[in-house]
Parts: sequence; C-alpha cells; structure tokens
Amino acid sequence: MIHSDDVRQYRRHATDIPILLGGADDDETYCMQNISQGGLCFQAARRIEPGTSLRLRVPVCQPSMTVDGKVVWSRPAGGIYETGVQFDHAELLSKAWMVEQVRSIEIYKFIKTHNEGRALNGEQAAREWLASRPNLTPPAS
Repeated sequence: MIHSDDVRQYRRHATDIPILLGGADDDETYCMQNISQGGLCFQAARRIEPGTSLRLRVPVCQPSMTVDGKVVWSRPAGGIYETGVQFDHAELLSKAWMVEQVRSIEIYKFIKTHNEGRALNGEQAAREWLASRPNLTPPAS
C-alpha cells in the first residue's frame, strides 16, 4: 500500500557511497543512504538546518560529480542525522549520469557479494567498477 506522504517523483537507489560536503577535497565525508534524480539522503554527524544550500561532490564518480541542492529535512536516527537534499534543477544530464553510475556500482557490489561471496562497501565497489571501465566518459551536455 502506498501512502500519500510516501509518493516520490523519482525512484530512489540505496547506496553507501561516500560524498563530500562543499565540493573540495578537504571537506567532510558523509555516507549516502540513497539517491534519485531529484535528490539524495545522507548520514550526518550533526543536524543541518532545512533550507540550507549545499554543494555535494561524489568523488568516486568519473569524472567527479558536483551537484548543488537544498536540505529539505533532517531527522535524528540513532546518534546521527538522516539528511534529505533536493537537487537544484540545473544540470539535469549531470545528475542523471551520477545516478546511473551509483546504480551501476550498487549492481556491481550486489553481483560480487552474491556470485563471489565478496562483501564490498560502496567505495571499494566504486573503485573496482571504475577500474574496469577506463574509457568511461559522461554524455555530452
């Protein structure tokens, strides 16, 4: 049964791939919980106020992807804060490319776990998946 408050515009994809807040290499690293073309959810050690504009970078994507968004909710969850971010509407193609890479990495991780018995985290799976695709290039914008 789908409840009216749980209807989403985009399908979410579960993940544990790391993201950086702010877009620079020295920024804080967080762990994504899920991603869609409309936004993502990540785990934060502190509460980030709804309405806060953010720049997020996914360093394991090739090329590294940076997206802008706004915090739409933040809720405590066992000592951390689950934080929901809605992407800005600009750069739709880049967001779609990022979501497809995350989805492909999660499929790779699933296959390695179930076919080979290798438990990989999101970052390990991303590095292996990307290493097996040296000529990976984003679509032309």
